[in-house]
Amino acid sequence: MKFLFKTTEKKKLKALIRKNGITLSYIKDGAPFYVHSNECSDESELSFALKQSLQQVDDVHKFEIELILSHSFYEIHQIDKPKVPVSELQDTIPWSIKDMTPIQIDNMLFDYCDILTKSSDPKINVTVADVNFVRQFVDICNEVKTQVTSINTEEHSIAQIVPDFESALFITCNSVDDLLITISLYGDSVLSRRVQGVTAICEDVELLIDQLIESISLEVQRSVDFFSSQISDAAITKAYIAVNGKNNARLANEITEITGLKTMPLLPEQRLGDLAPCASIQREVKNAKET
Repeated sequence: MKFLFKTTEKKKLKALIRKNGITLSYIKDGAPFYVHSNECSDESELSFALKQSLQQVDDVHKFEIELILSHSFYEIHQIDKPKVPVSELQDTIPWSIKDMTPIQIDNMLFDYCDILTKSSDPKINVTVADVNFVRQFVDICNEVKTQVTSINTEEHSIAQIVPDFESALFITCNSVDDLLITISLYGDSVLSRRVQGVTAICEDVELLIDQLIESISLEVQRSVDFFSSQISDAAITKAYIAVNGKNNARLANEITEITGLKTMPLLPEQRLGDLAPCASIQREVKNAKET
């Protein structure tokens, strides 16, 4: 899912906008990807952090940029598809979700995708962000003489880790945002849930982990059950987990034992903040090799 897209021949750079910093990922010197992170203590510092990060990229004007929004900065709503001509959907959707979001209609930056469900009524997932929040980062990119060609979401970027023909569930938590459960089907995110009150899973405290692991496993099982009953008959046979801290292997084993869903650590040596942009740039490299 992309809010806007243009095709150019420039090099690709992915910039993840997190609550506590910026992560860039791009191809450098023939390597699969290069990662640079810039941390900050407050959301008000994010645009300056992006500018600092971009200024450290050699010949940044030669790159086209995809902004990836952390899931704290957008909402996803599943609604019945409005019964209007396709040409009128862009005007109709804001009115359909206006009571679901605090974002004013005039400030909505949104996109939608059709969801194949078992319901007879067509449904769509609508992803919406505040255009005023996003604009500050586009302005920074313009200031450093580079072009934003697409705006993407964390769920969609993470979903690109698995091949298009596979389905999988992802469990991610970075100790700042809510824990995120995402189900990917055929290379796209079709279900995402935020789970509050479990960020302590990132801490290396035995008692906290013991208390939370069953709650997270229950949410995983609920997600799989909902997917199977409402969305698709495609089987979810594996899950990946990536949380900040050192507990990924243990969490994977215990979730597997409780739910019966084979769960594996995802990039255990990599910081979670790097996951979405790295997955996205790796998909770009793979696509380039296949064309």
